[in-house]
Amino acid sequence: MPLRVLALCGFTQNAHIYSKQLGAIRKTCKEVEFVFLEPPIVVEKADMPWNQNLSEFDSTATTDENAQTPETTPRAWWLSAKDRTVYTSAWTRSPLDCMTSI
Repeated sequence: MPLRVLALCGFTQNAHIYSKQLGAIRKTCKEVEFVFLEPPIVVEKADMPWNQNLSEFDSTATTDENAQTPETTPRAWWLSAKDRTVYTSAWTRSPLDCMTSI
């Protein structure tokens, strides 16, 4: 049974983008199965902290709705209030419960 590695992408990325970013590592680790999960929240332009650009997060995603594809849609695991005191997620159940099926 091959070693399985759970790969969770960062803010404004998605499973497709992160898979491409880890391409060299995946090719080197031929005996390893990488499992990429898609974050549940689509990041809108208004969700961006401090009016930052997506490239500042090392992301090739876009918030331009006309240019978005499933491969370029920015996603997140949770969002925070502007004062960063409250975090909300789209999980209807615990993230750990969701991962048990992996």
